[in-house]
Amino acid sequence: STRVFSVATDGHHHATGHMNGNIQIWDAATLKFVGVLQHGRRPVLGLAVRADVLVSGSMDSTAKCWSIGACECRATLQHERNNSVNSVSVDEGVVATASDDRTARLWAHS
Repeated sequence: STRVFSVATDGHHHATGHMNGNIQIWDAATLKFVGVLQHGRRPVLGLAVRADVLVSGSMDSTAKCWSIGACECRATLQHERNNSVNSVSVDEGVVATASDDRTARLWAHS
């Protein structure tokens, strides 16, 4: 296990973002480990979860949208190079990201 940089929960899932780029997911009702998603090799600084959608932000200048049920990345959102994505949020159809490139962006997702 590596150092944890971020956490998120929505009542259905708990997620932790780690220094090594891993995202660990647990079922909130049973507290059983669900699995690991690999954002990349850089630390995961921001997480947000809503139903089956998890969004992760990393020091690699990207945010990723994941399907928890399928355990797969559905979209990669690119900020300016060499600028960490520090904060993320997810709502119905919209992902918000904030980055060291001094921007906050809204992205459509399905």
